[in-house]
Amino acid sequence: NGKNMLYDSGTRGNYDVGKFVVAPFLRQQGIKKIDTIVISHKDDDHCNGIPSIIDRFSVGNVFVNKFFIQSGNKVELIRRFAEEKIKTGLLADGLEIKGYEPAKIRVLNPPDKDILRNRGVFVENISTNDSSSVLLIEYMGYRILLCGDIGERGIEMLLSGSGGSDVDVSADIIQVPHHGGFIVNTGDLVKSVNPEYAIINALAKDISASTIMDYRKHGVSLHKTYENGAVTFTIDKEGIKVSTFL
Repeated sequence: NGKNMLYDSGTRGNYDVGKFVVAPFLRQQGIKKIDTIVISHKDDDHCNGIPSIIDRFSVGNVFVNKFFIQSGNKVELIRRFAEEKIKTGLLADGLEIKGYEPAKIRVLNPPDKDILRNRGVFVENISTNDSSSVLLIEYMGYRILLCGDIGERGIEMLLSGSGGSDVDVSADIIQVPHHGGFIVNTGDLVKSVNPEYAIINALAKDISASTIMDYRKHGVSLHKTYENGAVTFTIDKEGIKVSTFL
């Protein structure tokens, strides 16, 4: 219904990907306002493009999680949200992002940090990557799983429903976690999600050969941004169409 959501914007180094890549692309799509920004976790390569996005677009809401807020590393970014009067909300396993009906957007990770602490879980042992907000988007009978940078423990939490969620993680499209790097239980994730398509946003040197093997073994159609540039998945009543920039 004309709404949009931006999930992460960042890159390694000093290059302003928000200014030079994401903003021009969004303008090309005719987007003047961003309804929601979701920042999966605090690593710069997932959020250092956000300030330039805020400079160039009206933003309705920003969602982060308690691991992001309580890290203390992104005080200036959080201050920017307040200065621009952008509403900021917290995500945790079991919650939904409303307002995108008929699409349904559910949060599958991380569990609420304070609830985990009350259960006696030593949350300091949960890495920044494993605290990534994982979203499951359902639309017209198809499902998309956005994984951020979850690693071994994050995959375990996702598949075990350790936050109290008992959600089926199967999806047609998956954003391969942690840029396709080596994760020992990647095979478990691929088997549980059983995707038709996967996208790896990474440089060639970031991607593990074993990750490629795990996805190919299950017959997944893999798209890599270093080869394809931007990858677009369009969902309509006829199914999923894939197009690439390169």
